[in-house]
Amino acid sequence: MRKLFSILILCSFLLSGFAIEARTSKKESIGSFWTKFKTAVMKNDKQALSDMAKYPLSMPYGVRSVKNKADFINRYNQIFDGQLKGFPVNTAKKCFASAKPEKEEGSSRYYVACNDVVLFYFTSTKGVWKLSGVDNINE
Repeated sequence: MRKLFSILILCSFLLSGFAIEARTSKKESIGSFWTKFKTAVMKNDKQALSDMAKYPLSMPYGVRSVKNKADFINRYNQIFDGQLKGFPVNTAKKCFASAKPEKEEGSSRYYVACNDVVLFYFTSTKGVWKLSGVDNINE
């Protein structure tokens, strides 16, 4: 009986180790996330992008945050192109076509800068990358 109990305990430890390894191996790199994110922007895939955002999504000073997926879809143009009006690169598509995420100094988050003024921030929570904010450093 003791042998059976010991074997069961050992098996449960081994199985829990596999479960932990499976969860940690699902961590997404910023590069693979960026590829999916950029592709969704190029296709104007609002639904996919709303799934890749963290809520509430912070917006520049004076612009209310995006509360949820429905709000994201309704405000899609404001989120991606509203802050870029009047700049040489005036759409997220144009900016993201050649942009690559850069790591923010002293932080774990990444950003993409459009016209050196509008920043799109990305953070990872439990290995899942999300768009976490938009900022216009001129405001």
